[in-house]
Amino acid sequence: MRALCAGNTKLYLSIFQTGDVDAANPGAQQLNSVYGLIGNIQALLKMAVENAKQEERQQMQKCKIKTASHFPEKMY
Repeated sequence: MRALCAGNTKLYLSIFQTGDVDAANPGAQQLNSVYGLIGNIQALLKMAVENAKQEERQQMQKCKIKTASHFPEKMY
């Protein structure tokens, strides 16, 4: 989020952190909505990555079990 706030950092961070809208800046509400949307998208992406990692671990576990059943003894 910090990279997105590089220009007017103080204004953007105060809106983002407190949710207050400055009457002198009519675009502040839209900006607040955009940051909320970005935060929601970030959360969804994070959950998607976590789910994909978990699914990959489960597939690896299934593969190991399947391989172990075909080759009960280790061959070196």
